[in-house]
Amino acid sequence: MGKSIEDFKWIRENYQELLKRYNKMWIAVNDKKVIDSSKSLEDLKRKMRNKKDYIFEYITDVQFPSLDKG
Repeated sequence: MGKSIEDFKWIRENYQELLKRYNKMWIAVNDKKVIDSSKSLEDLKRKMRNKKDYIFEYITDVQFPSLDKG
């Protein structure tokens, strides 16, 4: 589980760079690397069917309100 947390942190830290290449796309990340991408989550799931230890994230330039109160 710790590995997934590190990948999520990597996405957050590199979001602007990821946005330039993957805007409005789903990415699969493993070991702080994008290993595949697609405009469709279903397509990406199909591509990743035989792989292990990855996370999905949707990359978008749409701004959402923050839930942080701190």
